[in-house]
Amino acid sequence: MVRVLDKYKLEYEARNINSDRGAYEEMVQKSKQYSSPCVEINGHMLADVGGDEVETWMRQQGLLQEEAA
Repeated sequence: MVRVLDKYKLEYEARNINSDRGAYEEMVQKSKQYSSPCVEINGHMLADVGGDEVETWMRQQGLLQEEAA
């Protein structure tokens, strides 16, 4: 997933749910599940997804208009 965010030079905040109990609990609360990785984009939670799924969703939402350089 980070590969896709970096590919498009998008800013993001990575959280380590293994070492930060608060981050883990926030992920579970927002995603309604215990699987990771999860990414929240503009208030929408994508749970248990990979980079290709994130890229596809962002394209469908009109958040990626063109290929990255």
